[in-house]
Amino acid sequence: DGGAWRCNWCECRAEQTQGKGPGPAGPMTLCAPCSSRFRSGHAGPPARDETGRYLCEECGRSFDSIPGLGTHRARCDGGAWACGWCGCKQHETSGKGPGPQGTKTLCSTCSARFRAGHSGPPCQDEDGRFVCAHCDRTFDTFAARGVHMRRCDGGSWRCGWCEAKIGETSGKGPGPDGPGSLCSTCSSRFRAGHTGPPQQDEEGRYVCECLRTFETIAAMGVHRRHCDGGKWLCSWCSCSHSETSGKGAGPDGPRTLCAACASRYRAGHREPPQRD
Repeated sequence: DGGAWRCNWCECRAEQTQGKGPGPAGPMTLCAPCSSRFRSGHAGPPARDETGRYLCEECGRSFDSIPGLGTHRARCDGGAWACGWCGCKQHETSGKGPGPQGTKTLCSTCSARFRAGHSGPPCQDEDGRFVCAHCDRTFDTFAARGVHMRRCDGGSWRCGWCEAKIGETSGKGPGPDGPGSLCSTCSSRFRAGHTGPPQQDEEGRYVCECLRTFETIAAMGVHRRHCDGGKWLCSWCSCSHSETSGKGAGPDGPRTLCAACASRYRAGHREPPQRD
């Protein structure tokens, strides 16, 4: 039609719809979604808001397109439905499920809890946050609490070496006492052949072979990747590894000079500056 055709209701073009259908003005006057709406008994297009989005007449939600609105309307109840346990609305859950009051009376999350044997929703504090029954941590949503509960042990678990709690580590791993007995950091140390945690000073900080101290095993682990136990010295200025920000190439080969001396070497100098 040379691009001249427009739907009489939503004004979409022919290439923007899957087909044409009859309307109040005759055959082929409406796009497929509007024609379907016309055949259902509607006398006009759905209402729009100030931004041009289509409004659901039941619950007031807005949508970019009529098909999007139609998909929503297939299961819209006007906002009247609420989960029998947590009170969430239909658009706040991925689906409905059975509960003690019958089919489709709970949201998908509460229904999963019901099928697991629970007889009610989890406790909530004064602010409406969901409380973990094991460790008393609170969460904004029921789903977030569920993710936490999968690995919560009530705060009783401790790493066999560093005594970290489950909330202080990214996971658990095998140790000398069996699977899940060490935190991920200590488990990595165990798999590397160590038989115990690193040495700690009087303040509880972890001590490296070079005598530098760190608050956590993870921080010391990062340091140990390039630590030489305090034996390395710059070939020119004799500074130790802990006194420079890095190592660089020099006349004796790679990583033989500290960062400052290596920069001087790359600039063309062949010896360190003179000292008095």
